[in-house]
Amino acid sequence: MGIVHFAPVGTRPGAVTSALGYIKHNPDKFPGLVGEGFDERIESLVLFISPEVRNGHAEKECINNKYGSLSGATWKNRSVVEYIKKFLLENLMDILPDKSSIWICTVDPNDHEDCFIKIATALLTFSEGEKQGKLVWCNITGGTNILNASLIQASILSGRVGSLYYTFLSDIEKYGKYLSPPSVDKTIFDFRVIPFMKINFDNFYYRILQLYEDLDDSAGVSVPDIIGFLKGEGINIDEKIYQTNYLLPMTGRELIKIGSNNRISEFGRKILNMIKSPLFRALVDPNERTSENIAKYSSDILTKNVWEEIKLK
Repeated sequence: MGIVHFAPVGTRPGAVTSALGYIKHNPDKFPGLVGEGFDERIESLVLFISPEVRNGHAEKECINNKYGSLSGATWKNRSVVEYIKKFLLENLMDILPDKSSIWICTVDPNDHEDCFIKIATALLTFSEGEKQGKLVWCNITGGTNILNASLIQASILSGRVGSLYYTFLSDIEKYGKYLSPPSVDKTIFDFRVIPFMKINFDNFYYRILQLYEDLDDSAGVSVPDIIGFLKGEGINIDEKIYQTNYLLPMTGRELIKIGSNNRISEFGRKILNMIKSPLFRALVDPNERTSENIAKYSSDILTKNVWEEIKLK
């Protein structure tokens, strides 16, 4: 089947390479992945990277150390992508399949919308589109908080991610330049899997928010008005349950309180626009993951020249 690893990355390539090195050297912890007769190889690597880092901003030197030690060759003056590619070629080619690639997706790492759109597109493309059948694992060690939050959000909403993991490093300044795990001591380096569950999208919650937009008034909308409109649609809901489960969580975020009424906020409008997009609907609803739609999303991203493939074999 093949596993594609998604990995945001900043200026330290070890955030990506050390995890892959750990997987290779611990076949007992990844049965069927790197052991004898394995059939779920590390097929490709998808890097989410800023234009600055893609164009060369990186650590001035990195050390291609032996697994679990600090000894190894020093590499200098390469880009992050070049460091990662060289590491894969010298250390992982024996466990990579005949056709493997590094895919590079350029993002604005501080813009949530840009990150989310490109990650969601990549996730649908690799797991459902023309590359259908690929299992996706996500490394949330490197990159910005915004980029990793987008990756986690897309993972949880889609249910198309097999594993979320990160690598713990006790001292970034001391060990950040090493490309393989610098120690077998878990207090210095550790590979940690995050248990997570797919979360079903709550359409009713956002149907209520849509009502606030439809009924928008400068004086706000009252609770009886919302409950009345829901009853008109054949939905009966107790006022206390409505207040506790829907109105309270929305207030101060999607809704603005005006006296005893509420009005939709600009943040609420932004959320509604986001969830109405075909890409978002395809991410949360398998029935909308048509090959035509996914091909269109991929094409839209490709035409913006944000994708690049570097073949390893």
